[in-house]
Amino acid sequence: MRKRFSVAGMLALLSLFALVLVACEGPTGARGLPGVPGVPGNPGNAGFPGVQGAAGESGLPGLPGLPGNPGNPGPPGPQGDAGAAGADALSPSGGLAISKSVMTMDEPFTVTGSGFRVGEPLIVSLWIDDVIRPIMKSATANGAGAFTIDFDSTGQSEGVVAMAPGVRTIVAIGADGGRASEPVTIVSFRVEGPSPSTSLVVGAVVKGESVTIWGAGFIADEAVTVAALNALSGGGDRSIIGGNANEFGAFSFEGIVNLDAGTYTLIARGAEGSLATAPLSVTEEEK
Repeated sequence: MRKRFSVAGMLALLSLFALVLVACEGPTGARGLPGVPGVPGNPGNAGFPGVQGAAGESGLPGLPGLPGNPGNPGPPGPQGDAGAAGADALSPSGGLAISKSVMTMDEPFTVTGSGFRVGEPLIVSLWIDDVIRPIMKSATANGAGAFTIDFDSTGQSEGVVAMAPGVRTIVAIGADGGRASEPVTIVSFRVEGPSPSTSLVVGAVVKGESVTIWGAGFIADEAVTVAALNALSGGGDRSIIGGNANEFGAFSFEGIVNLDAGTYTLIARGAEGSLATAPLSVTEEEK
């Protein structure tokens, strides 16, 4: 059976072997050149992107914010254009009365007013529309603030007379602010009852030709005017002819008729009140 080496023996043997190696090792040689750098390794494969996760639930809406403070007011805008002046008001205490509610522009009438200042100057005008308002007369209120004016007629031009028919207003305007008004109906003509003893005769006539008109029963030498009633476009009478009755109150006038074809009322008015009517037939000129 072999003998086992002891531990101390083994250590002694290793120490001896180390000395032999040191004794055998020569001097250290010169440092060698650096080696060639190795080839870089291949880059690693990029990882695949992950799958996008599902969208989360929407959050609850936030609370509304507090309202902001009001801004400073802007500068005031420029003043607008002045509006049209309104119609003058009538005096609440003023009153006006007209002797005729229906009349022509050429007949007499009376206007009476009250409720004005004592001694207030005033004018009386006829209002046909918002533009045509002719002044007829002036007056002065008396100690009771009243006045009265007699008119022979409205005294207006033919143009105003032609536009006047209809419901109009007579207005009294005082210098101190007093006002009063009253409506009146203006007509183109008023047909009074014919005189029982008068008569008028006329035949048919062609437009543009002359016609003979006979009358009787008028006052001797009375001035007579013959016209076609309401024959003008504005509603007035179309004058045909005029003259004087003879000493027997009769006449025979001849005049040209320039009326459109139709049947008209011919009226003969005497200056002293005589009146007579007759039909007038006008035909077109034969071709």
